[in-house]
Amino acid sequence: MSKKVHDVVANGIYQVMTKIENQEDFDRDKALDELEFVYEKSRDISYDKIGEEKEFSKIVSDLIASFNSETVKTFTAGNSPAIWTPISATAKEEVYQMIRELMVNMKKHSHASHVAVKFEKINNRVDIQYKDNGIGISGDLIYKNGLRNTASRIEAINGTITFDTKIEKGLKVNLSFPAS
Repeated sequence: MSKKVHDVVANGIYQVMTKIENQEDFDRDKALDELEFVYEKSRDISYDKIGEEKEFSKIVSDLIASFNSETVKTFTAGNSPAIWTPISATAKEEVYQMIRELMVNMKKHSHASHVAVKFEKINNRVDIQYKDNGIGISGDLIYKNGLRNTASRIEAINGTITFDTKIEKGLKVNLSFPAS
């Protein structure tokens, strides 16, 4: 339950706050709609309906783009609707929450100016590569709530997560899971 509250409520509110903070022409009604969405999700936290209202690739692209600002530019590649066709609603929900966790952590900690998220389907697996040019992670990874939740989410969909902290600058994270 705490994982759900963290992922749905806390990260959802943080995402809306980031949009408000980074938009010059702030759309009050749109922000209220997004907060209402978070409210409804928190009120009815046991129902997972992500991806049913509109195309999942669009939901993911919108999520990543919502972290754009004057100081941070986000890029998405390969996020086609075809990648998500064989993916279950449960797996989509887990992927959405993992990507949002990576983006929230980038905003809070990395000081990155560029973030790229690349999607590929290779041999019946979906591979997602997250890369930023921020400060990276020095030393060993510390699995606090967000990273612990991300690790348990990827395990729940029989996938793997790899953190490449040895790159020259920034952070690189690879997520991989079965497409069916």
